Amino acid sequence: MKDAPKALAVAALTALVVWFLMPAAGGAFNHVLGVDSTVGSCSTVGGQSTVGGQSTVGGEPSVCGTPTTPFISNLPTSGAVGTSFTAAVSTNGDGTKFVTANSAECTVGADGLTVTYTAVGMCSLTAHVSAGNTFGAADGQPQGVPVDPGTPSSPAVTNIPSGALIGGSFTAAVGTTGDGTKSVSSSTTAVCTVGANGLAVSFVGTGTCTLTAHVAAGVEFSSATGSAQSFTVAKATPTAPHITDIPSSASVGGSFVAQVSTSSNGTTSVASDTTGVCTVGGDGHTVNDASSGICTLVASVAATADDNAASGSPQSFSVSPVTSPATTPPTPTHGYWLVGSDGGIFTFGSAGFHGSMGGTILQRPVVGIVPTGDRGGYWLVGSDGGVFSFGDTQFLGSIPGLNLHPAGSGQPNSLDAPIVGMVPSHDDEGYFMVAADGGVFAFGDAKFAGSCPGIGGCAGPAVAVMPDATGNGYWLITKSGSVYTFGDAPYLGAPGAQSSSITSATATPDGKGYWILDGNGQVFAYGDATNLGNVPGGATGVLNPATAIFSTSDGAGYWVADALGKVFTFGDAPGAGDMSGTHLNGPIIAASGS
Repeated sequence: MKDAPKALAVAALTALVVWFLMPAAGGAFNHVLGVDSTVGSCSTVGGQSTVGGQSTVGGEPSVCGTPTTPFISNLPTSGAVGTSFTAAVSTNGDGTKFVTANSAECTVGADGLTVTYTAVGMCSLTAHVSAGNTFGAADGQPQGVPVDPGTPSSPAVTNIPSGALIGGSFTAAVGTTGDGTKSVSSSTTAVCTVGANGLAVSFVGTGTCTLTAHVAAGVEFSSATGSAQSFTVAKATPTAPHITDIPSSASVGGSFVAQVSTSSNGTTSVASDTTGVCTVGGDGHTVNDASSGICTLVASVAATADDNAASGSPQSFSVSPVTSPATTPPTPTHGYWLVGSDGGIFTFGSAGFHGSMGGTILQRPVVGIVPTGDRGGYWLVGSDGGVFSFGDTQFLGSIPGLNLHPAGSGQPNSLDAPIVGMVPSHDDEGYFMVAADGGVFAFGDAKFAGSCPGIGGCAGPAVAVMPDATGNGYWLITKSGSVYTFGDAPYLGAPGAQSSSITSATATPDGKGYWILDGNGQVFAYGDATNLGNVPGGATGVLNPATAIFSTSDGAGYWVADALGKVFTFGDAPGAGDMSGTHLNGPIIAASGS
């Protein structure tokens, strides 16, 4: 009986196990290592349940064993937004293994194992195993993965244009997963440029425009640069060229200089479709009315580096025959012309009418009249430097003919200041123009001898330029009463600043002196010019200034005209009438005599 104690111990142990395995009150739970047996079920072998290889009593279901704590065995050291990994859950549990996300920095897919990083920060994950046949369910401890900014998809311009034309633009749309500021850059700035907002692309030249898209670093993604993308920028089609100064009517023997308007800066010209009625001179702009009928003109502009060539639609006007007066009155020995800013011409005394721009729509107002030496014709000049030839004058060039736009037009290649006056050269084979900034422009045989901009500027705006006796020099007069000499013109004196600005000046017939006029009608004489009197006090004023002084052909008299067309006579200058009391379409701004 030496084995009796051993047998007794086995019996006691068996009783303890049977007690432990007995159902609790109500039969709700069995207890093995404290695991709830209601989750999952354990398998049976030969009618008896097993737990860890041990049979139960009576064949009832066994309670499940406790698995090892599940954990993610392949947890990355770090991750990046937009990437993912498949979690491997390590445990001896035999149920379904899965993970859950505890933070907004990551999500878990439908398979319970695919983890995707969604935001920068700390991704918190917990591993789990559900109850199986042998082991019950279990939860692991939270495990963290630092999430860094991700690499965005390569940025690209998604709306690259087709049919781009110079002068156009578009706003680039950049496609990428990046959450930073999007922009583009140009590596061909002679063809396309990018504005300050980083997306507005302007087409500034023809050729290939190459853009590269970028995205700056954001909250969730790092910065990135895309690949270069290119497209072609072609020449633009300019606005249809058209003649802006087509006359409402014309007479045989007349002419005008066609002003062509278009958005292109190419060389403009006009052509006649009715050469039997009107012809175009060698400059491509001067239209001569040869016979009566309908004159039809077509404006054109040549191609440039940026614009295609273009032609406008035909434009027509009527040319009437010249009617001679029934009787010719005696020719006075002296006369004068008054010209309004609208180009209207008013003749008095011996001054003949050779045509005007009255009734014609002008690009800029007329600012001067210049008769030829024999008084058989005259030129009119506009503030844009356009020249209109009448009578026996010949067109010798103009500022628009130099492809310069009017001052203040806002276009490239524009005058710095408007033209304010014009005088002929000593032999009528040329003429000078002067701009308000003292710039001098010489045409024909007129000899350029300098200008205010060339000497660093003059005191006050220029109002007149006058040639001297030799034709190799000239005087330039400013509103402030200063006189500047150029070439061989001698300095003969200047009035200086007056209570009213200087408005006009004229040289003596022999070119050895000059008269200067201010807005109050006061006359200043220098050289061989003689002061023959001033406009009576109060006859002119701020609202009606004296605007022009001009001499008789012998230099023994002069006239002064005011803005309302009244004429004051001095010396041998006769009073042949004026426009005072007459409604004018524009103020009298210039005059000349004979």
